[in-house]
Amino acid sequence: MLPTRTPGRLLLQSSRLDLCFSPARGSFRFAHRARRDNPDMQDVDHSAITSQVLWGAFLLATLFGAIAQRTHFCTMGAIADVVNMRDWTRARMWALAIAVAILGFNAM
Repeated sequence: MLPTRTPGRLLLQSSRLDLCFSPARGSFRFAHRARRDNPDMQDVDHSAITSQVLWGAFLLATLFGAIAQRTHFCTMGAIADVVNMRDWTRARMWALAIAVAILGFNAM
């Protein structure tokens, strides 16, 4: 990276990213540059992607909440069932959910 000076900014340039410093504001910022060697590469609309990710997370959370309510998925209830009624059904369900979460996390 070669440092260059322009009026009001000190730039460090790389092939994809510029580090800009504004002395007036006293702050740094990163600026992404479009790749000039690939004309087919298009700009990404970050607000649209953010919106899609948030709506997807909302829908998944709603689905999980509905399934958890319908199946009475509750850790305290599972412990109470084991202690009071010697019923391991909800405890096994809870243990399976933890196992799937651990395996899914490790698979990423």
